Amino acid sequence: MKSIAPFFIIALSVGFYFLYISPNLLEINDLKMQRDQYLDVLDKTKELKVSRDAALADYNNISIDDINRLNKIVPKEFNAVFFANDLSAMASRHGLIIKKFDVAKSVSDSIDPSLVSDSKSFYKTNTISLDLSGGYEQFVQFLKDLEVSLQLSDVGKLSIKSGASQKSEASDSPMTFSMEIYTYSLN
Repeated sequence: MKSIAPFFIIALSVGFYFLYISPNLLEINDLKMQRDQYLDVLDKTKELKVSRDAALADYNNISIDDINRLNKIVPKEFNAVFFANDLSAMASRHGLIIKKFDVAKSVSDSIDPSLVSDSKSFYKTNTISLDLSGGYEQFVQFLKDLEVSLQLSDVGKLSIKSGASQKSEASDSPMTFSMEIYTYSLN
């Protein structure tokens, strides 16, 4: 019987290894890999937190004047009265007369929200139709002022009509400038 006991213990140990230790060892290795992944994620969140704090500190260091200038470039809401006042001031500085000022309903206002896909636009485009009367050089100066103004705007369409009749070629007759201006606001 003494000779069978060591073989029985060895067979019992091998059986115990294959039935209990080996499956648990695989599970332990899987759990170690998951732990390493979680530690990587925690490290990345710490890096993101540092980046977020730095960005927040930079944001808090922006002066009130700069924030007001940024709000003028792309305002939260489009105010047609203020925009018309700015255009009128620019036009009068250059001796132009505003004949017509129309604000078209923006495209994003007229779309049913249920039809819009998940990718929403962060801004709204406002279309302004404008007719001006005056000289060509004054109009060029007006466009230069419009280009450097803080309100972000694009000239979409432009047509120029001569004010002189075909029979009389008077150089001092005013021209009519019809233009479509696109300006932007946040939603």
